[in-house]
Amino acid sequence: MCYKQNITFDDIKNLVQHSLEDFYTQDSILFDCSAENEAVSERCMMFRIGWYMLTRMKTLEKFHWADLDCEYNRHFEDIKSMHVFGLDGYSQESKGIIPDLLIHKRMSDENNLLVIEFKKGTPSSERRNNDYRKLTYFTDTSKEYSYDVGLYIELHKNEAIVKVYQDGAHKKHLDYTVYPY
Repeated sequence: MCYKQNITFDDIKNLVQHSLEDFYTQDSILFDCSAENEAVSERCMMFRIGWYMLTRMKTLEKFHWADLDCEYNRHFEDIKSMHVFGLDGYSQESKGIIPDLLIHKRMSDENNLLVIEFKKGTPSSERRNNDYRKLTYFTDTSKEYSYDVGLYIELHKNEAIVKVYQDGAHKKHLDYTVYPY
């Protein structure tokens, strides 16, 4: 049964935006270091944001069916993987991938709703581009996962920059920034 059909992009955006605002309001101490790259780990921040998302999801009937998972690397009985072309441009290889946060229904691809990749601070272009490729792959409707929405979120001390992916492409017109204060 397809549960996600009642959830709009605005529902997802509101869930994520409110969770980021809660994170910045309640957990800004996680950024309290002399330099942004010295703050606590990305995983710690990701866990707290996931906690706020799950707490909010429990109050919204539209999301009662959903599982929220952190670093969920399973695809049925297999490991989540991305098929990439080899250096020769023709051969394909599978590369294991672990998304940061997912809203989905375990053991089904029918309700793959949201995949999020987080970065703390300003990452290298290589790390950023790796996440962009993953989100493009996860949201491509011709691939096995076919998530409705992918988000790339850079967490900075004074803002969270959110880039939106749908249908296997970056949707720049949907990007937004969350200012916590």
